[in-house]
Amino acid sequence: MHTLTGEIGALLGQTLRCSDTQLVMTTKEELFSSHCVNKAILTQMKVSGDKKGVGYLLTQVPDAIAMGGTLIMLPDDQIAVKMQKGEFDGEVSAAYGEIANILAGSLTRVFLDGYPQQLRFVRTESQTIVPTQIDSSSNQPFAAGSYYLASFTIGMDSYELHRLLLVFPAELFDLDAPAADAWGNPTVATGTDQTAPAASATTTTAETAPTGPPIVLILSDQQGAAETFVEILASASYDCRVASFQDDIKGLLQQYQVLGIFLVMAQIGEKGFAAAIKLQSANRTLPPLIFAGKEWTRSAVLRAIKYGARDILVIPATTNEIQNTVSRHFQKVS
Repeated sequence: MHTLTGEIGALLGQTLRCSDTQLVMTTKEELFSSHCVNKAILTQMKVSGDKKGVGYLLTQVPDAIAMGGTLIMLPDDQIAVKMQKGEFDGEVSAAYGEIANILAGSLTRVFLDGYPQQLRFVRTESQTIVPTQIDSSSNQPFAAGSYYLASFTIGMDSYELHRLLLVFPAELFDLDAPAADAWGNPTVATGTDQTAPAASATTTTAETAPTGPPIVLILSDQQGAAETFVEILASASYDCRVASFQDDIKGLLQQYQVLGIFLVMAQIGEKGFAAAIKLQSANRTLPPLIFAGKEWTRSAVLRAIKYGARDILVIPATTNEIQNTVSRHFQKVS
């Protein structure tokens, strides 16, 4: 995505940072219940060349306003007011359309340079959508089916934006299962340092019973967020292992008898959910998985359940809350 950020950054007069790229297979229903849950601008990307079809760019309304307003050099205070009110119209809307044009051209060059089939992308029309009002069985704003989702976060000098989503019908890339990487090669990449098939992938290989001691596994994006869990579990005579989201989780599951897993997110977000997908891809039956984090929203809870959560804790959690959760879900080895 460096070409994309470079060209759009030059247009905006900003340094753009593209991070946390995620590539997954999804469905229309899942897209609008897990990935795109806020009011957004949906821009059609007409695909021509060796394959024909339509892809879609989804940008949250405040982000589209920030980019469009920056392009036409609105003062920061005016952009802030428009973002707060959701005023995506007039010159701001037209300016965002120009940014989408640049993105379409960048995608064309990426595919012409690195993809075996020749595909070209042209931005056409845009519309505002409200995901909670979309009927997953209808043909609006597009039909149900399998889709390939590429998403990433863009940071501007003046604004931290949300995720930009690029959605393509799976048949454009000859995909019918979660098994393709950046633009069509085997494996789906989730983030810059993680790979995992979709969470619904089924186990196809025989499990080898681990021979290590029984433990509780605590996965966390911050060491400090895991310490309370370690202290409380240790006081109840549980042996714990703490690992980061980037560690070899599969290796730990193969080595130890894992009684249960706490996935502790100092900040609820994509990295934590990617770690859950990583667990699901370990090709073995998982022990009870407990998600813990601050400021849970309804959509975040639904995503946690979708990715295997047996229970959810709000942190900071009390000693009794953690102990009761362990008693309900973890079976201690005598």
